[in-house]
Amino acid sequence: MSRYQQVYSTWKADPHGFWADAAKAVDWVSPWHTVQQSVDGLDRWFVGATCNTCWNAVDRHVAAGKGDAIAFIF
Repeated sequence: MSRYQQVYSTWKADPHGFWADAAKAVDWVSPWHTVQQSVDGLDRWFVGATCNTCWNAVDRHVAAGKGDAIAFIF
């Protein structure tokens, strides 16, 4: 089985568990109490959580000692 098929099968079997595990790679200011919830026909993900997207995209990599590395080349 390919890596893709393995990941897809894991997601298919337990979507909420899959995304909860994937979200461990993100630094959260406050954790979520519900992974996914439908409200008025809209899906809400990581309900109750707060994260700082700038910290996750840039600052945590600087804090990890990668501040001199090229992050993006346009």
